[in-house]
Amino acid sequence: MSAPAGSAPWRAGPRRRRLWIPVVVVVALAVIAGLAYLYLIRPTPAPAPAPISVVLGTPTTGSVTCAGATLQTETLPWVSSSGPVTNTQLSMEIFAAGEGNEIGGNNGPATVTTGSLCTGGAPTGTYDWYAVLVAPGGSNLASYTYSTGWQSVSSSPPPYAVTVGSALTIVSTHSNAGVGDGFRLDCVPGGPVVNGYSAL
Repeated sequence: MSAPAGSAPWRAGPRRRRLWIPVVVVVALAVIAGLAYLYLIRPTPAPAPAPISVVLGTPTTGSVTCAGATLQTETLPWVSSSGPVTNTQLSMEIFAAGEGNEIGGNNGPATVTTGSLCTGGAPTGTYDWYAVLVAPGGSNLASYTYSTGWQSVSSSPPPYAVTVGSALTIVSTHSNAGVGDGFRLDCVPGGPVVNGYSAL
């Protein structure tokens, strides 16, 4: 609408222009608060831990007599690991290297003591096997199979640290040596990622 004759054109006065200042300040403060929350206040998710790599030594073969049965043994030295590991953080499997199929291990373990790999209850299936964690000093600490998981044979409570000088001894009803089978360490649900492998 045009101004009346003889009057000056309408202009926004200083008061009207000052009304925009609080709006700009509020918007700027909201932006700053949002950025502060994103970068300073909001918790940052912890990075996933690096996988633990395990180096196993060359297996040593042998045998053990258990209640009239002769079982084959293969002992794998624990050479090193890139992080601390306990036995309850480990699972393990034997597989046919050419096919990748898991071999046996669905049986329960034999009776294992701190000084003997088998004192009774030897497995009888063609591909049955179990593993025994051996401490650096030579005492057996725990046995393992798929079906039972870890079972302590030591008087000390688990879990047991697996350190340099420890060993994993596989006790089986057949020999895995030299036929292309492999031994693999893996993790358990909720535990750190663990990788380890050895040809048998």
